[in-house]
Amino acid sequence: MGERWVVAVLVRAGDLVRVRGRWRRVRAARDELFPMGGPAVVLTFTQGAPWRVHAAEVVAVRRGATVIDSPSDWLLSPENSGSGPIAEMECTTCLDSSGPLDELDGLTGWCLAHARHVGHTGFRRTVTDFHRAARCDRVRGNLATDVPP
Repeated sequence: MGERWVVAVLVRAGDLVRVRGRWRRVRAARDELFPMGGPAVVLTFTQGAPWRVHAAEVVAVRRGATVIDSPSDWLLSPENSGSGPIAEMECTTCLDSSGPLDELDGLTGWCLAHARHVGHTGFRRTVTDFHRAARCDRVRGNLATDVPP
């Protein structure tokens, strides 16, 4: 998933949060009060020191991304540019195929036409979607667009 802006109180374990320009994986999030009584959230990360932030502060979050915790952390996220997922239907009887399409209506139409003309009624759908890997320290702005060397 792409980057979202949420209030800190909505951050949960497993999210990636951008802290000082670097993406960090949240291990745990807990509510507490600042010494003067205001609401706070303490985010504990898989690496590094915890971060105490006002509960209403807006922070950058990525959900659904995978980071490998290592000295050169990498981020894997769905590719949002292009056509999106591509699907193909295949007859389970004769293995005839619709070919790859990015429209659900085209897949449905092909299956119904095949059933009507040939009489086969079983189909298998294969969906292909795309992901991009980038180093966390190269993630800028809203998208992980830098291609690693």
